[in-house]
Amino acid sequence: MTTRQLAGGALAVLAAATVLVRHRTGSLRAFAGAVAEGTAQREAELRLALGVDAGGVPAASARRLVQEPAGVHPDLP
Repeated sequence: MTTRQLAGGALAVLAAATVLVRHRTGSLRAFAGAVAEGTAQREAELRLALGVDAGGVPAASARRLVQEPAGVHPDLP
């Protein structure tokens, strides 16, 4: 095998590796974006359910509810 053939083979391997890395990086970015979007949506749902954004429940009461979900919370509706 000549040096030229070896170099050509090495370039082909490098090109294939580059395509693979780009594909995986794109997949990881897409996954991270989906997780961030789902997390933001769930946070909005929880804030609405707790009444934090609507002003129905004081922020301190909502915080206590999250920290102690099974506790007694007389200040909550």
